[in-house]
Amino acid sequence: MSMAAISIDLILPAQGEMRRHFGLVDGSTRLGLIITLFFIGMASGQLFYGTLSDRFGRRPIMIIGLGISALGSFAASIAPTIPLLFFARFITGFGAAGPRSLAVAMVRDRYEGVEMAKLMSLVMTVFMIVPIVAPSLGALLLVVLPWQSVLWLPGVLALVVAVVAYRMPETLPAHRRRSLGAADLLAAAGAVVRNRRTMAFTLVTTLTFSSMASYLGRSEPLISNLYGRESLYPIVFGGVALFMAVATLANSRIIPRLGLQRMLSLTSKSLVVVTGLFAVLVYSTNGRPPFALLCLGLGVIMGNKGLLMPNANTAAMEPMGAVAGTASSIIGVTTSAVGAVLSGLVTRIYDPSARTLALAMFGFACGSALLTSYSRHHTHDPSSTPVGVLVAA
Repeated sequence: MSMAAISIDLILPAQGEMRRHFGLVDGSTRLGLIITLFFIGMASGQLFYGTLSDRFGRRPIMIIGLGISALGSFAASIAPTIPLLFFARFITGFGAAGPRSLAVAMVRDRYEGVEMAKLMSLVMTVFMIVPIVAPSLGALLLVVLPWQSVLWLPGVLALVVAVVAYRMPETLPAHRRRSLGAADLLAAAGAVVRNRRTMAFTLVTTLTFSSMASYLGRSEPLISNLYGRESLYPIVFGGVALFMAVATLANSRIIPRLGLQRMLSLTSKSLVVVTGLFAVLVYSTNGRPPFALLCLGLGVIMGNKGLLMPNANTAAMEPMGAVAGTASSIIGVTTSAVGAVLSGLVTRIYDPSARTLALAMFGFACGSALLTSYSRHHTHDPSSTPVGVLVAA
């Protein structure tokens, strides 16, 4: 799962050099598309990997995805123009969708309920360690190598992980594999989209992801241009990620005591509170709060998301044991595609202050809380619900 984070976070310190290389003005948000298109590619890829893995097994499909990710990374490093760079980033995301979605399906093959939530928390803790070290590693690479090195390294790591994946055991036995016939695919997809709990928490995951991706897209211009502290960006980014890593690790200890549903209710409500307070802080300081308070606020918000994200993902996957691959595809596609569009809109709004980010985070948090409340009232009723009703909620 960390391959996707590596492909994003490692390049963040290089955005200044990339702007100069491609002739963009300082502070240009156009390079935000290298993140948005990566997410769109990941959404497109997840549509295929999970379904194919239900038929052929998790391991071979994961290896294919890692190979495509490596190819996209190497292509991006030699792209002569911005459009070709964007296309290569789409391909990288398409490949990274393999390990991203199949890791979740492999966990669901073996675990469910609180045990799955505990394991997903540990997985997410490792996932969060990458943003802590990746920007600093990227900055270190830039000292001794050209900016293209931050694109070479994810490609090399993808090939290494592919070799390791080849030695992993297969988690989906042959007798549980499904046909790729149209009727079977439609039946599997129908089982996912008709389940109220699954779809509600898919949208919670989507909104949480949208908020995180908006932070990724706007944090570097905000810290570098609004505060003029470009050299501190890797440290700030790593510090905020540390809040998330500690929170996800703590979640594995807390959730056996509180239970999945209660934990989801508490964290979704607390996220509304902390993002609301952050928005008040930002607007009361004319969009430029004291730098220390900005960093602390972002850390607390992201830490809360570290509690919400693995539990929402678990709640979405919990009823889907028989079609885990297809479910991970649909959940992944929805999360990545809708999240990329929403975060892309936030990123593309020209606002040199922190207002847009603060307001977007608060809005996404309110949506997550409403959907969590909706799911609590339908926990014992997984019957059909039109997706449009959930989107409206």
